[in-house]
Amino acid sequence: RTSDGGFVIAGNTAISAGLNDIAITKIDGRGAVQWHRLLGGANQDEAYAVRQTPDGGYLVLGEADTGGPTGSDHYLCKLSSAGAVAWQKTFGGSLTDRGYSLELTPDGGFVVAGSGGSFPRLEDYWVTKFNANGDPQWSKLYGGSSADRPFQIRRTLDGGFVVAGYSYSFGGGTDGTLWIVKLASNGDLQWQRSYTVGRFSPRGIAQTSDGGYIVVGTTVSGGRGFAGYGYTVPSPGSGAPIISVSGVLAG
Repeated sequence: RTSDGGFVIAGNTAISAGLNDIAITKIDGRGAVQWHRLLGGANQDEAYAVRQTPDGGYLVLGEADTGGPTGSDHYLCKLSSAGAVAWQKTFGGSLTDRGYSLELTPDGGFVVAGSGGSFPRLEDYWVTKFNANGDPQWSKLYGGSSADRPFQIRRTLDGGFVVAGYSYSFGGGTDGTLWIVKLASNGDLQWQRSYTVGRFSPRGIAQTSDGGYIVVGTTVSGGRGFAGYGYTVPSPGSGAPIISVSGVLAG
């Protein structure tokens, strides 16, 4: 939702067989299109997140295939309130890199969580802090010897960040393990926890008033398709167990 009561939508549109461009659409509160922009190059481009900035513009995050040997890189773009491109950039390592989530910070900048890294590692959680102009201030990798992929980053009450995703490096889950990473405001790792909860793919995390967290996502339910699911995760040291809070079949 945008500050004027409307909405901004990030998605993709086909430009040729098997290739997409990023599509950003601004609509008013009644659903009327105010502007529409396509972003990307001649190869495959995907958007995974969009957020309005304090100046009325928008940040777009995703992945872009730059045509090089490393596959996709993180794609980051700043748009004006009218949808004009203020700046755009790609960054990544020697493997495929994707940007999944972004969060605004009180200093006017923002933090990005994505996956990527360099050989021989597979995927790591890759978190980067930027200033308002898109200049990186710090960038750190978190993960193990197998694939670890984050899906959401959020600010926490102490000024740091929490990241939720799945891991094949920790917890021993053959179908992926829920992996939560808590970071200080400078990106230093404060703690990490893994939870083997079946074929659960987290899509969102939020801190609760008692200092714990709630995680929502999807899981495969009895071979019938995907189900919405959630877990409450206690604050470290509380001794409380992780609790399933929902399980509604969605398809």
